[in-house]
Amino acid sequence: MKGCELIKKQNRSKLFLLLVLAIILLLILIAAFKSCSVHTEATTETTTSNSELDFQPAYHKDKTISIPSVSGIVFKAHSINQKFEFENPAANNCYIVLEIVLSDNTVIFESDKIYPDESITDIQLNQELKEGLYRNCKIKYNCFSVDDNKRLNSAESLIEINSK
Repeated sequence: MKGCELIKKQNRSKLFLLLVLAIILLLILIAAFKSCSVHTEATTETTTSNSELDFQPAYHKDKTISIPSVSGIVFKAHSINQKFEFENPAANNCYIVLEIVLSDNTVIFESDKIYPDESITDIQLNQELKEGLYRNCKIKYNCFSVDDNKRLNSAESLIEINSK
């Protein structure tokens, strides 16, 4: 009799332990799902694309700064004069200095100050790019206060540059 009671008690303990582990696993999955859904909400608003651009721009929104970004850029090979559209949204209270950086950290473009509701369309690269696909490049969005030039939040996006 005592042996049967001991086995039942051990089985209940194992069942309880399995139940606790299942609850912990469920909580981890819920937390992982929530972090994924927060990320996708931030990148769903899209804008129209430039005819020279094969990639769709998206707005990444900070609490106070909207940053239009792209996943890639198409440039003309062997030319420093390029078409590239970027607009600093009117709602921003900052100006943005944009940098385009190759994977070896070579800065191929740095904009002047782009104030809210201003845009750029024609840019001049620091160097010509040979024909090819440049992976793991970055666009850096350096944000500064319009009032006192104080550096604010900045952002980076990984991009591909297709030079053709």
